[in-house]
Amino acid sequence: MRAFALVRSLRPKCPRRPAPNWPRSPAWQTARKHHIAANPFCARADGTCSGPREAHDFLPYSRLSDLERGSYAYLRQNFVTLCRRHHRQLHFHSGHPVAHASA
Repeated sequence: MRAFALVRSLRPKCPRRPAPNWPRSPAWQTARKHHIAANPFCARADGTCSGPREAHDFLPYSRLSDLERGSYAYLRQNFVTLCRRHHRQLHFHSGHPVAHASA
């Protein structure tokens, strides 16, 4: 539940707009795999989880600087693990698209 509250608190700072298809850096791919391996359970875990586990970016990847996009340590701190169902719900309610939900 903490992840959803954090994303909601960041929403005013991230105005709704279409996100371009940002290519993910190799550091992002590695950080994502390691994050899911270290945190295999959905943060929402309310008994309605379904689908594979996915890494959600607290701050949208498109809003990160080039330095942040290439920083493995920063990227690892920017993730929360969610099941596919809760990840899609979060994107629907927060207003940012699901371009790379299961990248």
